[in-house]
Amino acid sequence: MHSMDEGLARATPDPGVPVPRRREDRTELDLFYELERQLDAEPRGQAQLARLIRVCARHLEIGYSVLILPTKQIRVSVTHPSWKSADRRALDRVFIRRFLPGLSRRRSPSVLDVARLPPGVTQTGESYQVMLCPLREGNKQVNGVLALAGRVGGRAFGRAEKRFASLIARRAERVIESTYDPLTGLVNRGGFEAHLRDGLESLADEDDAHAVVIFDIDQLQLVNDTFGHRDGDDVLRCFAAELGEALPGDAVASRLSGDNFAVLLQHTSVESAAAFAEDVRRRAQKLRRIRGDKAVQITVSAGVAAYRSDAGGVSGALVAPKVACTAAKEHGRDRVEVYDADNRSIIRRADDIRIVAHLQNALERDGFELVAQPIVPLHEAAGRAYYEILLRMRGDDGEALRPESFMSAAERYQLMPRLDRWVVDRAITLIADRGGDGGRFAINLSGQSLGDDEFLDFVLERIDAGALEPGTLCFEITETAAVANLERARTFIGTLRARGCRFSLDDFGAGLSSFAYLRDFEVDALKIDGSFVRDVNTNRVSEAMVAAITQVARVMGLDTIAEYVASAGVHGKVAELGVDFAQGYHVGEPMPLAEILADVATAPAASSP
Repeated sequence: MHSMDEGLARATPDPGVPVPRRREDRTELDLFYELERQLDAEPRGQAQLARLIRVCARHLEIGYSVLILPTKQIRVSVTHPSWKSADRRALDRVFIRRFLPGLSRRRSPSVLDVARLPPGVTQTGESYQVMLCPLREGNKQVNGVLALAGRVGGRAFGRAEKRFASLIARRAERVIESTYDPLTGLVNRGGFEAHLRDGLESLADEDDAHAVVIFDIDQLQLVNDTFGHRDGDDVLRCFAAELGEALPGDAVASRLSGDNFAVLLQHTSVESAAAFAEDVRRRAQKLRRIRGDKAVQITVSAGVAAYRSDAGGVSGALVAPKVACTAAKEHGRDRVEVYDADNRSIIRRADDIRIVAHLQNALERDGFELVAQPIVPLHEAAGRAYYEILLRMRGDDGEALRPESFMSAAERYQLMPRLDRWVVDRAITLIADRGGDGGRFAINLSGQSLGDDEFLDFVLERIDAGALEPGTLCFEITETAAVANLERARTFIGTLRARGCRFSLDDFGAGLSSFAYLRDFEVDALKIDGSFVRDVNTNRVSEAMVAAITQVARVMGLDTIAEYVASAGVHGKVAELGVDFAQGYHVGEPMPLAEILADVATAPAASSP
């Protein structure tokens, strides 16, 4: 073999002199523009590459055309009828092993003369040419080749053919870069979503279904921490290779992000998909990492779900298998779970996944509103007006979402610190701007925020910026969150109480050791858990609990607040038991914070305890 590329070294025309476009140039460009329009209609990835190779092979009349990227396990080929009997796999091996290494420093195509035709080719002639177009990853190293072997009729490759093949190769590089994960070679999330859209259109009727499987590598972070990220990347590559080995011919595998992978199985039952997932799970067990006396066993959790026309589109297609995969991890990992619509806990997780995107959008666009509910004294005359600030969010249809629904999603996906920051910032800003510091306003804080190293500094900065009167803010922390973050809670409470803020322990009495932990926290009030308040006038056990909490609080000099006071009977009973404050729909409904602040700003000043 020898290179026939000398013609590329000809002198280039003066860039200042316009060069007329030849007719064949216009034909090639028109064809390429039409190809661009066709590519837009194809699903991203393999389908676009296949169209590129077909158009190139047909336009240049190539015997055997193949695009190969060994690192991404991509091979797309088109064969002319006269080359059907050629040993194409042998040709591929030659392209990869002999020719690909020699393309590492090339950008333009190379043309080689081959002395004899592949065995079985019926085409006349004793030799043929191969054009090799290097494919680069991210404009860097060559990692693949577009090989065009033999023009039908034995014609030679000229400058026009090289130019057109080079255009095809560059376009293929862009498809690969936008569609495939550079580490594993699998389709990336964008490419996978394109396949999901195409799969939705291929469903014959409402009874037809695909299946989607999501895999999560359980111990990848441990590998990174023990052996380093290079080993972690190797685990990802090896798992992708095992996934490719197990993959049926018409399936599509993707690395969605990090250690999450997904597979679309066309027209496949959930049972068959679960069997496939189980096969992949077993294969992953061979990925154990050992070095010296350190070893990490790699396991994989998987979730399986049907993908039907009523799945809620592309975004909905990933929700159910993701929920099932989360269930697999929660049930012990290294297992396969199938989505069960009758399992209420799984439905709750599905709701969380749907809501979390809306939550993130609301955080970016200030899509929340603050309301305030009064906390009313039961015995003494009112001092400062006292309110709890509550967060509200509306869904896509404009209807208010139940707080427990979006709070569940925020907690599951670690968004509570961002939510708490938003509430603290907006509440202090409104109170300071509208002269509301004559009242007292309680703000709920989550356990996740207590565990955030930067949250205390954020609150201090906002308090200083707002220049509020001492005692204006009261922070409510649940008993369970405080106990779970004992040392942080002590520091947090102590620092802010030194600034004049007050603290309440929320949901008090719900824990098993509530009274034992009381001495660990310097708080100002106990908010009695609503489960005891709701039926305090009809349930002797609830009455005894409320009475006990009230008595202990009185000994310790703490105020008590009964939440969920929804009737006159409950209101009367908690007053009788000596509770200091009541909160609930019987004594006052939540109202927009702006309206509450207007009332507080115009109310006569009152002394505060």
